[in-house]
Amino acid sequence: MRSPIRTVLVISRRPHAWALLRDRLDPSLVSVDWRDPDALRSLGACSPPWALAGDLPMLPPTSLRHWRGRPVAVHWVGSPPPGLPARPRLHADWRELAAALARGLQARLAGLRLAPLHGLLLPGGRFLRQTESLEVLLSVHPEGLELTGTGSALLVTARRVRRLLERAGAPVELEVAGASLRLREKDDVGAP
Repeated sequence: MRSPIRTVLVISRRPHAWALLRDRLDPSLVSVDWRDPDALRSLGACSPPWALAGDLPMLPPTSLRHWRGRPVAVHWVGSPPPGLPARPRLHADWRELAAALARGLQARLAGLRLAPLHGLLLPGGRFLRQTESLEVLLSVHPEGLELTGTGSALLVTARRVRRLLERAGAPVELEVAGASLRLREKDDVGAP
């Protein structure tokens, strides 16, 4: 069973970026982990992190294949490698990347927001757990997330997110366009 803690996984040759993110991101909302790219094979088929951050133009070819088509917010400095689980958001440097992740941790939509370390806080203060996919999509709102990989993984993710939104009872819906997923507030809120 995976740890429920929301995590940013930093992939870089040196731990400097990990230290920068660890110092700049709110530890009550996210944990920051670091892996040298040569150690990625040890991840195996474990669950993906909330966000992936890196700066290398190449990674071992099969290192992230288990995460393709799964929602992961990918942030990259420099030229991104092939095989990432989602289209990366590109940043000029690690400070800009850290600022983008910090904004994602503070994202709010129709009363939904990230709870400390995992889960969502709902309007009225209720807590909803096991919401990893929805947490990722909330953090990249309003741009959304373009997944890579197979269409079947996209359908599974969309079904899971729609169930979570139904459980949450928030006036939010999921838009699917090609391989892109985006949250938006429902238009008919308050209609008879």
